[in-house]
Amino acid sequence: MSKSKSGGQAPTTESKPRRSFTGEFKKEAVRLAIERGNVSAVARDLGIGESMLAPLCASGDFQGRLESAGISCSMSRRGNCWDNAPVESYFGTLKQELVHRCDFVTRAAARSKIFEWLEVWYNRHRRHSSLGYISPVEFERQATLSSALLNW
Repeated sequence: MSKSKSGGQAPTTESKPRRSFTGEFKKEAVRLAIERGNVSAVARDLGIGESMLAPLCASGDFQGRLESAGISCSMSRRGNCWDNAPVESYFGTLKQELVHRCDFVTRAAARSKIFEWLEVWYNRHRRHSSLGYISPVEFERQATLSSALLNW
């Protein structure tokens, strides 16, 4: 894995989290999560708090739909923080290298600067020790070349 991240789209409005999943709302959340392949984005778009993700992902309906769509679920058991370590490391780096060093006047300015940091610096130039001190883009380029040579 190259550690390359996607800038994506940050939320532009703040909404109140829903209190529970019931009936059609739950079915719609499951459908959107599978369609988009991103449970967190669906939660954000539907105004669901982060704490509401675990019950949705653990539900039998959601797991069944994932399986029928040919999607493997990578949800670990409660209390196992290791699957979250790469994300925590990434956000720590983002805060240390950019966020705590800048004063953002608006959310739009913050969103723009973070996107630039991610797409220009982090993915293309920043060296990652876990990748042999090369950038994610260079790692992917080398992997593509190696794969091409093996298939030649």
